[in-house]
Amino acid sequence: MVLGLGIDNGTYLMHRYLEKGRTDAGYALCTTGRAMVMCSLTTMFGFGSLVTARNQALSILGGVVLLEMGFCLIVSLCFLPTLLLYGKEIHGGR
Repeated sequence: MVLGLGIDNGTYLMHRYLEKGRTDAGYALCTTGRAMVMCSLTTMFGFGSLVTARNQALSILGGVVLLEMGFCLIVSLCFLPTLLLYGKEIHGGR
């Protein structure tokens, strides 16, 4: 479930990066950053409501998804663009 929920942000960013011709990771982040945040926040609010459930399993599931989506958002906004820029430098702009 973690992979299925967290993969959206990276997919959005990579699609925009490839659409632009692999030239500008900053542009890809600027144009899709808001969509990535909104996608993550809506998922976090939806599953976060489970934290208030009386059933302990549902409550734990809600808390885990909150943490998971928060970390996925941070990684997608900070680590993935940096990785794209670093990979471009390694391969000489190809």
